[in-house]
Amino acid sequence: MGKKKRKSSKKFSNKIQNIKNNYKKQFPHLVRRLCIKCGECGRNICPVGVIEFIPTKYPRFDLLKCTSCFKCIEICQYDAIIPKEARLKSLLM
Repeated sequence: MGKKKRKSSKKFSNKIQNIKNNYKKQFPHLVRRLCIKCGECGRNICPVGVIEFIPTKYPRFDLLKCTSCFKCIEICQYDAIIPKEARLKSLLM
């Protein structure tokens, strides 16, 4: 019986890995040529604190924490943040 459980748990872990490899979600993406580094997106706009802004540098997004609320997109006056589809696998690597 132990061998059967291992097989089924292995199949289950393979299914989960397949989901992780193929799962797509939209995340905010910074278009650097449009960004003027004003920092509006980094000023307590994100409810989970995904955006890190250092003055005179481009904002950085921690996409593994992102909930895709897109408040950063709404606040950007220069349309420098756009939604972009990404695979979960690419974020984990």
